[in-house]
Amino acid sequence: MRAYSRKTGGTIFAEVRVGESVPGAEHRSIDGVRLKSSGKQEIKRFKVNHNDFHRRLSCAKEVEVIEVKKYLGRYGIGQAIVAKYLLEWEYIKTKATPVMVCDNGDSLLEHICTRKLGIRVWTPRGGFARGKLLR
Repeated sequence: MRAYSRKTGGTIFAEVRVGESVPGAEHRSIDGVRLKSSGKQEIKRFKVNHNDFHRRLSCAKEVEVIEVKKYLGRYGIGQAIVAKYLLEWEYIKTKATPVMVCDNGDSLLEHICTRKLGIRVWTPRGGFARGKLLR
């Protein structure tokens, strides 16, 4: 997530909790939420900066939900989709773009993410995937 933050700027809040806790289940958290409201590049822990998060979220120009995985796979893609809707459910006036940050891509899944699901895929070596499927 640090490499992504250096390339894109803005403020990333890490481990953003959303939704109510359910007995017997893990808490729901999003790996990161990026707010592009200034050129400043920083990563903050949500747990100790939640008031700052709420204040900045209300005036953010662009909001991304970020899921970080070593490999682009179906599990992470599902998490990115659900993270978008959880954040938009919790913060009604927010519209978020899901982003997968992963070390290794997969051309077919990148195509599906970018062309069908509206998920941006970013890798440190390739930047944002264009979703062109090579056959």
